[in-house]
Amino acid sequence: MVRRGAPQSSGISFRQLNRTLKRGDIDPVYLVVGEEVFLRNKAIEALRGVVCGEDESNLAFHKIDGKFGKMAEFLDAARSLPLFLQATDRPCQLVVIRSFEPGTAAESELLAEYLDSPVSATCLVFEAPTLDSRRASAKLLTNRATKINCQRIESTAEVRRWIENSANARGFSMAPGAIDYLLEMVGLELQQLSQELDKVKLFAADRESMSANDLEKLLGRSRSHSVFELTDALVSRRAVSAVQVLNRLLDDGEEPVRLLAMVSWVVRQLITACDLSSRGCPERELLSQLGGRWNQRRVIAKAAAECDLGQLEELLVRCSESDVAVKTQRGPGSRGVLEGLCRRICAA
Repeated sequence: MVRRGAPQSSGISFRQLNRTLKRGDIDPVYLVVGEEVFLRNKAIEALRGVVCGEDESNLAFHKIDGKFGKMAEFLDAARSLPLFLQATDRPCQLVVIRSFEPGTAAESELLAEYLDSPVSATCLVFEAPTLDSRRASAKLLTNRATKINCQRIESTAEVRRWIENSANARGFSMAPGAIDYLLEMVGLELQQLSQELDKVKLFAADRESMSANDLEKLLGRSRSHSVFELTDALVSRRAVSAVQVLNRLLDDGEEPVRLLAMVSWVVRQLITACDLSSRGCPERELLSQLGGRWNQRRVIAKAAAECDLGQLEELLVRCSESDVAVKTQRGPGSRGVLEGLCRRICAA
């Protein structure tokens, strides 16, 4: 069944999308947006499964590069059905515009015309990590397409639950220490975590549970250990080492946004430890509330005892402000922002 009601601009989650698709509800136009590439890919995969069904020829699935194409091309693809498909009241072909970037005002007018009368046999998907909300096409899609929010999960606790559920879905469980180790090696990005869990599944074979030792044997140091050198330097307040590691990571091509996420994580952990300590929380309970490796938690707890909570909260605000700066600046600009944050954390 195709839905044509006015979508809410706030959007729906990937989980909500799955629920609507299971009911057979498919909207004619979707906007899949957010920085978590894993969720964007899963959303498109879910739509493809429902719209294209068992079509192994891929003739009912069209993927177009949104960075180089034009709106007229996108809409022509949506209006053109393969010869073997017949026009129906239910979408039977999926057209995905990858990495869409809003174009000119004239292109937004073409989009508005299509949204007024979408092709019932086509499910048209615009996909992008972010959109410039000031552009007319972005406003149209946000307000009139069904928006699927694919934002990164910022909470370590939520990612831990995701890992646990994903492991169970693959037929094995993971000890808490194994989850800690996976987070240490891979970080919070679901795409990389999913790939590593696929490796673990092959390694696990018929085993029902995986320990930290199991993962260490399998994964080794698959991710650059320098990321964790950075967090260790920050919580140990070694400013010179932190800046050196930061610059090495940037020189190696690490994304500034990802490094900012790691820096922000350190600040949040210090705030949690400082707050709990000020309220007289027993050490063991305090450590259980923190993320990361156990030895790292002890270092965080020790560092937090010497920190001022007010200064840490100001640092977290700076991290939030820096998020915009890092995303809009490239090269030396984002490097300077990150270096300044690292020095401030070590001096807190």
